[in-house]
Amino acid sequence: MFANTTPIRDDRHAGRKAAFDRFEKDVRDYNAAATATMAGLGVAVNDLHRIVEDGGSETLLGRDGTHFTPAGIERLAEAVADCVRRQLAVAFPRRLTPPAAGPAAAAAYKKAEAELDALVPEPYRSFRSPAFAVPADAATWAVRRPAVLEKVVATLGEFPPRPVKPTARLVSVERRVGFRLERLRLDTGLGDAFSAMLLVPDGLTRPAPAVLWLHSSSFDHTQLLVPDSNGGAEPLGVTLTKKGYVVFAPDAAWYGDRARKGPGGEKEDTTAQQTSLHKFDLWLGRTLWGRFVRDDRVALDYLVTRPEVDVKKIGATGISMGSTRSWWLAAVDDRVAAWACPAISSATASAVAACPA
Repeated sequence: MFANTTPIRDDRHAGRKAAFDRFEKDVRDYNAAATATMAGLGVAVNDLHRIVEDGGSETLLGRDGTHFTPAGIERLAEAVADCVRRQLAVAFPRRLTPPAAGPAAAAAYKKAEAELDALVPEPYRSFRSPAFAVPADAATWAVRRPAVLEKVVATLGEFPPRPVKPTARLVSVERRVGFRLERLRLDTGLGDAFSAMLLVPDGLTRPAPAVLWLHSSSFDHTQLLVPDSNGGAEPLGVTLTKKGYVVFAPDAAWYGDRARKGPGGEKEDTTAQQTSLHKFDLWLGRTLWGRFVRDDRVALDYLVTRPEVDVKKIGATGISMGSTRSWWLAAVDDRVAAWACPAISSATASAVAACPA
């Protein structure tokens, strides 16, 4: 990781009346040359210059126009720490244990599955969801859909309206080979904020199609950067940006920046935080899954404001829980033009059987 040089405020710097001056033009030339050199070496650049610009050099730089105010130190320290944590997470990723394969493993899996299904109590085993009459054609569905959508949304519970204008805070920026990475924190309008990562391909000349990538229950947004993690040696985020897609990955309720920041605070691990959030939302007449869907719609609200994105070409996808997040988002929000559901599973045969064919 290489960190570039922060801005100079020429007016303040010249006011020192010193024997020499540095100039912002020189800083920009230096950073451009350094970024090109690092790209050739395959080294990511921590763009601290952008962070100072985003926060405002008038408040983050001191009287000499070069060094930092306490607010500047805090903002840059956050950006540096975020980049370092990301590099460590990618270099030393958490790996799931690969499942056993082969005929014997398949037989053992089916045996264990049958044993678990046998433990399901009769009321759950015999439960069946209400029948849903599949529309005969698109015209019939167009008539029925508004009423169905209203019922589906009602199951999520009563949430406050989403923010009219999404508020995003820029945490850090990296210049990587072929794309720019922005780490963001988005306000939910519920008193908290979720972490997210945006990948923008280099060289865009017009708004590009976008992929809203929704993580599974096992990982957060950083999985997009981990090799050998999404079906290929190349990180999925790299593959998608090479294809010209803008990629946006928001973190769900107890992942990323919100880990251990639920109703019980630091003492709650993942499972405990999930349980306390579930209870908290029930007290307010809403559901935890409704929180997930609402957050993903807030993410979509932000994504459509980005000038790099063709708002008519936004797709959603993910694996496992990410697949479920994707189809729910597509069901309730017409701004999702396409979605792909590569993998999802249920714990028991009875749960699958409860769904009408």
